[in-house]
Formats: sequence, C-alpha cells, structure tokens
Amino acid sequence: MTNIIKNTINEIILLIYDVSIRWFGNKKQFFPTLEDINNKDIKELSKRLEGDSEKETLTNILEWQERNIKGWTDRMYMLITMISSYVITLVGFVISFIILIFIGSFSIFPVQIQTMMQINNIMFLSIVFGAFMSLMLYLIIKYKIIKRNVQEFKLKDIFSFSLPTAKILRYKLAICRDYAKLTASLLFNIYPSNGIFFFAIPWHVATGIEINNKKYVIDQKLPVLTWEKWLIYWKQKNTTVYISKLIKTSENQLRFYFKKYKKLSLRKDLLTKPIDTQKIQHEVVKILKISQISAKDKPDFELTFPKFATYYEDDEIVIYSMARAIKKKLENELCGNINTVSKIEIKHKKEDFVVDVYLNSK
Repeated sequence: MTNIIKNTINEIILLIYDVSIRWFGNKKQFFPTLEDINNKDIKELSKRLEGDSEKETLTNILEWQERNIKGWTDRMYMLITMISSYVITLVGFVISFIILIFIGSFSIFPVQIQTMMQINNIMFLSIVFGAFMSLMLYLIIKYKIIKRNVQEFKLKDIFSFSLPTAKILRYKLAICRDYAKLTASLLFNIYPSNGIFFFAIPWHVATGIEINNKKYVIDQKLPVLTWEKWLIYWKQKNTTVYISKLIKTSENQLRFYFKKYKKLSLRKDLLTKPIDTQKIQHEVVKILKISQISAKDKPDFELTFPKFATYYEDDEIVIYSMARAIKKKLENELCGNINTVSKIEIKHKKEDFVVDVYLNSK
C-alpha cells in the first residue's frame, strides 16, 4: 500500500512538473539559451574537455564538474524556505480572518476578539520577519568570503530560478538545474548535431545525450550512467524525458527544438544482470599503467565505492567512466604517490565496489 501511495504521488508530481515545463516556461531553469552556449568561456572549456572518443569526452565533462563545481545547498533550500514563509504567512492571515468572522458572528465581544486576533497577527508576523532577517544575516556573513574572490557575486542569485552559464562558471557553485544547463551548453558545443536530453524526476533534473542509439546521463559526479541505471540510482520506475536540438534556419541562425520525448520505464531485467569487475579492473590497470605484480599477501588499504555495483553496466562508456572514478579517488588518497600502486583487485559487495590496493615495498 505504501509503494502504491508513493508511486501515485510521484506520478502527480511528474505531471505537475511536465505541465509547468511545457506550458509555464519552467524549462528556462535548465534549458540553455544561445547566449549560454556561445559564451566564450563555455566554448573554451568545451575545447579543453573534448577527448579522442565519446567515452573520454563525456567522462571529462563529468569529472571536470565534480572537481570544480560545488553543490550550492543554500540555493537548493533557500527558495523553498522563502516560498514556505510566504505560504505560511498567507495561511496564518486566512485562518485568523476565518476565526474572526466565525467567532465574531456569535460573540457579544466582537471588538475584543478582533483586538486579540490583531495581536496574534502582529506576533506571527514578528516571528516570520525575525526568521527572515536571521536568514539574510546568515547569508551575508557566509557569502562575504565569496564576495572577496568573486567581486560580481550577487546575493540575490541565491534565490534565482535560473542562472546563466557565465555565472555558474564564475561562482563554481550549482544545483541540479544549473549542472543540467552547464552540461547541455558543453554538449551542444561538442555535439551540435546530437539530440540533448533532459531527464526529469520529482525534485531533480539531469542532462543526457544519445551516443550510438543509447542514452547516457551526465549528472554532477562520476560515473556516466545509462538512463536506466540512473533511474535505479534515484529509485524511480520511470522518468519524463525532453529532447532538444539546435536547428539552423534559412537565415543560417540557430534555434532550439524542444519537446517532450516520452516517458521511459525501467526494465526489471537490469537488476539481475551479472557484474564483471574484471573489465573495470582491466581499464584501471591500463589507465594507471599498473604492473599487477606484488609479493604482498594483503593489500595496504582498501577503498569503498558506494552503489557502484548498482551503476555497473557492460557498456564501454560506463566502464571507462567508472575506471576514471576509481583513478580519481586513488589520486585523492595517494596524491603524488599514485605511481607507488603495484596492484589492485576490484570486487563487489552487495551494492558497492571494494578496491584492494597494493603498494610498492619501501
């Protein structure tokens, strides 16, 4: 029964989201403009990240975002907080008004009732105003440091529905719709003829691209996922998908083509497919040029990669991307000593991957 209620709520949210995107212009939150795509910094970054193959390019884009862009949690929750404050204030006035009318109609002391309700409203507004001012003070203090490094930083951008890619690159801060816009802008520059997809689920949106008739999702952090594994990660059974393209007009101008694509439903057989960790291990060994020779009986340390067994799919782009994610974490742990790795072994435990790392003897 709980799952039925949850699925019903998700369907309702998806429907509302779809209507707001198609009819009320909410696609502007994550859909880049031509100015976003043609931004000088975006074009330069696109050239730097373009690899020799699709697997390298998609992985480069995702790894660059993971290394350079931080999640903007304040912006994620601040808008919800502000809207909630307005709604609560409105509801408070409505309830007070109803009580005043209802009780005042049957009371021999309507003036006293009205005075009492006015005092309650003043107290309520004082609490809301005090909470708002405390919130603003917190933001001013916290973002004062950012203001020192980024002179053009505007506090009001925290409450913005949509930011241009130029600001996303300067601030190095983003929420899901910012990541989606940035990713799409880079992909439009590198793959101008490909369809760029936006995958929408309740409370989240991510960008994808079709390569060799297969849809991949680039969602903030490594690895690159197929859209089906992305759904499994987010514990969703379906998603609303929007496709967009850049089309040249007769005047040789570029314009966007944007429409709802279809609702994709998860295939259950994906949950039972075997996992071949040897393929990923082979890719990591090749990237890091590890000898795979060690006289040690036990590893020097191990690294856990949560949910990687869930992400896995026997796909060249996914496997390469997962290998790069493992390489990145090894670099984080060993810093300049990455060359001391002599052997690795990758195994999976339930939903996770565990990497045993052997180092050269000193």
